[in-house]
Amino acid sequence: FKLPGKPGKPFADDWDIDRIDLKWDPPRSDGGSAIKMWIIEKKSKFGLWEKAAECPGPQPKGSVRGLTEGEEYVFRIIAVNEAGAGEPSDPSDPITAEARYVKPEIDTSAMQDMVVCAGNRINYTVPIKGAPKPKVTWKIKNKVVYSDEHYDVMVQRRQTVIDIAFSKRYDAGVYTLEVSNELGTATARANVTVLDRPAPPEAPLKLSGVTSNSCNLAWGASPDDGGSPITHYAIEKMDLSRGSWVEAEITTELKVTIRSLIHKKEYLMRVMAVNAIGQSDPLPLDKSFIARNEGDVPEAPGRPEAYDWDRTFIDLTWNKPLNDGGCAIEGYIIQMKVKGSTSWRECTKITRDINKGRADDLTDQEYYFFRIVAWNSAGQSEPGPPSDAIQARPRYLAPKILTPLKDVNVKAGNNFTIDVEYLGSPDPNVDWFVDGSPLVSDERTTVSAIAPITTFHIVNCKRSDTGDIVIKLVNESGSDKGGFYFNILDVPGPPTGPIEFEDI
Repeated sequence: FKLPGKPGKPFADDWDIDRIDLKWDPPRSDGGSAIKMWIIEKKSKFGLWEKAAECPGPQPKGSVRGLTEGEEYVFRIIAVNEAGAGEPSDPSDPITAEARYVKPEIDTSAMQDMVVCAGNRINYTVPIKGAPKPKVTWKIKNKVVYSDEHYDVMVQRRQTVIDIAFSKRYDAGVYTLEVSNELGTATARANVTVLDRPAPPEAPLKLSGVTSNSCNLAWGASPDDGGSPITHYAIEKMDLSRGSWVEAEITTELKVTIRSLIHKKEYLMRVMAVNAIGQSDPLPLDKSFIARNEGDVPEAPGRPEAYDWDRTFIDLTWNKPLNDGGCAIEGYIIQMKVKGSTSWRECTKITRDINKGRADDLTDQEYYFFRIVAWNSAGQSEPGPPSDAIQARPRYLAPKILTPLKDVNVKAGNNFTIDVEYLGSPDPNVDWFVDGSPLVSDERTTVSAIAPITTFHIVNCKRSDTGDIVIKLVNESGSDKGGFYFNILDVPGPPTGPIEFEDI
């Protein structure tokens, strides 16, 4: 006879807390002699192979008793015939000594209520029992939860785990664990509170009662307190000229009066709900506003300009204020000062909303600056920007040269400048001529005219610059001209040849 072959891999046919019944396939060859016995060997997870039982042949089945409940074992089978013991089979898969039929159980001590801050971990690792293998279901607020990028759900032989690495406010609620099989169902629950910042207060943020230094704000309660009671609301303001948010007020109510505004400054407002965890995102005011009374003084008018004039008056016009302050403009005040003076004085008061007026009793040829003040029932505006210097002079006046002109001698190589004062209204055209030809600016000569002065300037004078200089002034009321002889002094030129000899 020969030794028998290797039996098939054993598997559990039945089991309980202290026994496991095994079956396997017989070896392909019995070695020519019937199998008279099977040796069953066992090995615990960290143990060595040892004989567990002997079973009579030739039926390929046997039972191992005296096992430890909950211990995990592997088994292998050795066939024995008249020639002896053959080669062991491949080891079985791990088999646990446990009851085959167990009604589901949950260790409820592992399902305690939990309070966490948003961003922290939520983890329930719960021991369970049940045989046959039970179905395990996790629910949050009655909604079944499966593993995804946010939730990690695991079911193992003796425990189940739900893990949320970074919790969010919406993870709060009742967590339910259900374990069920054909013998029944076990259920456990725990309440999870996730603390977070509150939700923003309910929109809109309403603005009312704006004055020069205060305003009223109102809003709705935050729809979610973040799991922690709202302690107060924080209100911030931004002066748009500064561009930064600063605390304006705190309150426990859903309304507040801000009393720290500056007259005519433009503001934005926002409100945040605050709890023990932090403050919510802000609820902003939908647009900015200006701190001023409902009936306020007007803004300043525009810069005045002259549209008519004479020796003793100047007629002015200007742009109306962009904002009348909420009250109709009742009139304007024209203020003036003489050029060179530092003090302004009132010269004309206009008692209706018309943006033009006259400054009277002026001095002929004097220069004046003007500015405008608007007024309404609330008071006077700030003065508007001042005008350019405006001269009291005839509107229509024939040109006249005022500077006496006389002949001029200049040494060659020197520079020469002459300023000639003139008058005329409108400003006359000014032209310079030398020996009848127009005198124009070039690299040595500059001719300019800015009323009431015209200037002739020349550098590095040459003998060839000599000639009659004439100034002509022309406007629609007439003309004038004057002149002088411009003589350049230089050394004489050489005598003309040829040289002739006399009286030798």
